[in-house]
Amino acid sequence: MAFLPLAPVGTRTWTRSTVAAPLPLVGRPCRRPPGTPRWVAQASSPPPSAASPSLTSLPAPATLADLLSAAPGRPGVVPAAGSPLAALLDARTRLGGGTRLVCVYAGGESPHADRGDRDGDVGDPPPTAGAPFWMDTFHAAVDLGGVPTLLVGCDADGGGGVWGGYNPVGWDSRDDYRDSLTAFLFREPPPGGAEAAAGAAAVAAAAAEAAAKGGGSGDGAAAAAATSSAGGTAAASAAAVAAWAGGDGSILVADKVGGGGAAIFDFADWAVRWGSDALAMPMNDAKGLPPDRAVSVLGTQYGVLPGGGRTLFGGGRSSVTVTALRVYVSEQWAPVPAVEGGEKEKGGGGFFGRLFGGR
Repeated sequence: MAFLPLAPVGTRTWTRSTVAAPLPLVGRPCRRPPGTPRWVAQASSPPPSAASPSLTSLPAPATLADLLSAAPGRPGVVPAAGSPLAALLDARTRLGGGTRLVCVYAGGESPHADRGDRDGDVGDPPPTAGAPFWMDTFHAAVDLGGVPTLLVGCDADGGGGVWGGYNPVGWDSRDDYRDSLTAFLFREPPPGGAEAAAGAAAVAAAAAEAAAKGGGSGDGAAAAAATSSAGGTAAASAAAVAAWAGGDGSILVADKVGGGGAAIFDFADWAVRWGSDALAMPMNDAKGLPPDRAVSVLGTQYGVLPGGGRTLFGGGRSSVTVTALRVYVSEQWAPVPAVEGGEKEKGGGGFFGRLFGGR
């Protein structure tokens, strides 16, 4: 009996195919139009290429701006150790500790492009550029059963910089409100400007106050957290930042205030929504905004920024045109590449057809 040679372990690459591959079904079943190729795992060694850098050669982002400009999709990136980005993720999220972050949604450039439908497969590699700003496309990529996610975006007509939020409960189109005390929003102003200086000064003052209340011991962070939970003031938000950033102030945080109720609006007909209007981007014409518009009003359900900013966008603007938007998850929670069902997918009727990918 002849045996086929086995490929070395760890030499998997991704190629397009329409032939069924004997890989196990992982995660929720997802539908997509028949005949559309998916990514199938093949045991082969890819040829060396400058376009496919090794994991060790990937640049480590130190700021939110770096993360937004990193190449989306696998293999993902690890924030630079000791950087403001790493400090934020380590202290405030479940995405720290050197976790490799994988981009599952990269929207921008073409807000009114082909919007697709909910038959998109979350197991596919994420869009690399120009994904349409549309609620169905967004949810097809980010509805991963409720895993912690980080959203990062930038706009064309605000005050510059990068903004976004941490969603600890993730998206799953539950058509319900999600409670959380650990959800927060953030803004990274352009370095060297008046906004960055004002934010850093507010954070430094709050850090000194928190340290004094803590008696000079390690209770400063606890005092800052207690101050932050008291209300949506600039001093409270600055104290929250000081608790993890040591008075750095390069990333300004707006925490959830007034309890954890309705921290995230997880609705299928809305894309992005922290609170009622702290950060909202419906990507749905029926909601009264173009798909590429976002709004942010701080001070009600989420506190204002250190320095007194009442919008994430800077420049006093509460509504902007979004030019780029990314959603990151930990590599361990990133969707597994899907398997093409071939001709079997075309039947697609009944329970088993829906379960295994039919329409």
